[in-house]
Amino acid sequence: MKRALLVLTLLSIGIGASGCQYFKERKAIEVYSHDVEKANKLMAQIAKLDDQKQLEKKLQEGIAPFNKYVNDRLIPLWEKYLKAQRDVRTETPRLRAIHKLLVDAHERNYTALKELQKDLTLNNLKTKLAEYLRVVNDARVMAQTYYTKLEAYYKDHHYTLRK
Repeated sequence: MKRALLVLTLLSIGIGASGCQYFKERKAIEVYSHDVEKANKLMAQIAKLDDQKQLEKKLQEGIAPFNKYVNDRLIPLWEKYLKAQRDVRTETPRLRAIHKLLVDAHERNYTALKELQKDLTLNNLKTKLAEYLRVVNDARVMAQTYYTKLEAYYKDHHYTLRK
């Protein structure tokens, strides 16, 4: 009888602890999703301004107008977005590691944009633009890895990704 009572007590503690962890994970996911959703509103603005066609259009206007466009519109928006992404609350180690993939990918985009405009001339324009687009493509692959891992994390915790 004592042994059965002990087993039931230990089982209750185990179930309670695992249930508690489940709710912590769910709460962490909900907080994370909310924060990322807010940050993604800034990314939507960046996407409109920082696409290949838009950059090429600005470059056709000349180096000075392009640099002004990047300095006045893109850089401040990227900085605001990256700050918002760094401020996203990641309350579990796994979520933190997954989110780091996204932040790293977007920091690469930002750095590549700054490098593109640094010492830009008509002579090195094609080379610098090609390098920028290569880094952007690499960062896109990193971001895809983030989305894949995030989707798996959500699935593990029976959370449906809002689209």
